Amino acid sequence: SIIMADTVIGSGSSVIKSILDEDVRVGKNCMIGGEEAIAVVGSGVNIGDDKTIAAGEMIEPLATI
Repeated sequence: SIIMADTVIGSGSSVIKSILDEDVRVGKNCMIGGEEAIAVVGSGVNIGDDKTIAAGEMIEPLATI
């Protein structure tokens, strides 16, 4: 995975084969990506606790999940 500057990953979360742009906030106990394809999360995205971003999924910048 590639994790850009100022990105925070909450406790219990996993990031697998993903690109997280700057200023991304990942909540607790999240699952980001997977082995099948690269997940991409744009800058400024907030991902709440207990969320899943599937392998191959693309999240636009500044989204709240």
